[in-house]
Amino acid sequence: MEEEEPSEKGLWSGNLRQFQWTNRQISLDTKEYITSLEELVDRVVKRIVTEPQPVPSPQVSTGTVIMDSDEEPPTEEHKLVGLSAADVQNKQVVPLLRLDKLTADLAKRDQIHVAELAAKAKKLAECEAARSSELEADWNEM
Repeated sequence: MEEEEPSEKGLWSGNLRQFQWTNRQISLDTKEYITSLEELVDRVVKRIVTEPQPVPSPQVSTGTVIMDSDEEPPTEEHKLVGLSAADVQNKQVVPLLRLDKLTADLAKRDQIHVAELAAKAKKLAECEAARSSELEADWNEM
């Protein structure tokens, strides 16, 4: 599979399922390395909330987020974002967390498999040694 370059507006271009995660991703805004999945999730959520998404959703969101702070003068209009937190979580964050869980499960299974193989190799070596000593004893009796 060919890796796609990050787009200017997002961390990746293309389908999320086709995106191949590496241990280090470079953010286009800061040119710094993102070393943890949690940091990547935080940046994706922040970018989704602050920038309009280029792909329109076929479903209409019923929730809005009012972005207002106490520091702004009250005469300024509220900024409304037509993207609910549930949409962000369902479409972006949940697949990333699921990927992290599946990766951890796979690593755990690999460790168990390696331990089982080591135990079987040790048992095989012991059996071969016992068989060799039996054959040597039989040979000496002849």
